[in-house]
Amino acid sequence: MPRFVAKESPDSVRSNSGDNRATAEGSGRPSSRARTTSAAARFPPADPPPTKFVNASDVPANFVSPGDYSFGDIGAELRTGNHRKFAGTLRIIDGDFYDGRRKTQLGDLTWRPSPHFRTNVSYELNEITLPQGDFETRLVRFGFDVVFSSTLSWVNLIQYDNVSDTAGVNMRLHWIPVAGREVFFVINQNLEDYDLDGEFHSAVSDVTAKISYTFRF
Repeated sequence: MPRFVAKESPDSVRSNSGDNRATAEGSGRPSSRARTTSAAARFPPADPPPTKFVNASDVPANFVSPGDYSFGDIGAELRTGNHRKFAGTLRIIDGDFYDGRRKTQLGDLTWRPSPHFRTNVSYELNEITLPQGDFETRLVRFGFDVVFSSTLSWVNLIQYDNVSDTAGVNMRLHWIPVAGREVFFVINQNLEDYDLDGEFHSAVSDVTAKISYTFRF
């Protein structure tokens, strides 16, 4: 069953400083207060998630001994201007990582065909070398944004990392009906590969609605 939470914060923001409202009014400057109301629902999976089994031989016994460590690295980056229709970044960094080494390689590509649409994909690889063993971490991200107008936008992000074997999806709809009024509708979905067989199952889902409005007096 979903769980619902509603919150209301009546006097969360005041636009001008002062000890009380009389001080603000006496100064002749308008004062404003913002009120935010939000509601959230969480949808856990129908069945409890199964225990994740990992082959111990595939996971090196990596640990870092207590002590003092200094880090230094050197790298290079190639970047194009974000104002272009196609923009990208290439980055390579090699340096210290506790008592070992870490090499980071990142590629990022953005396509912006119009002021109303943008899509982005990035891939980051970290190759870690430690005396106890070597391993890699990978992070993949894909996002696309749609700007319908100056008051309505839709932002989406999907990402996966091989450490948690979790894929996350975030969708946010942002609407500004009038100045001082904002409406957010957010959906978060986590999918996890419990038994490492390449099949993802729903871990948790969150749905949040938030309304913010400002009073001026």
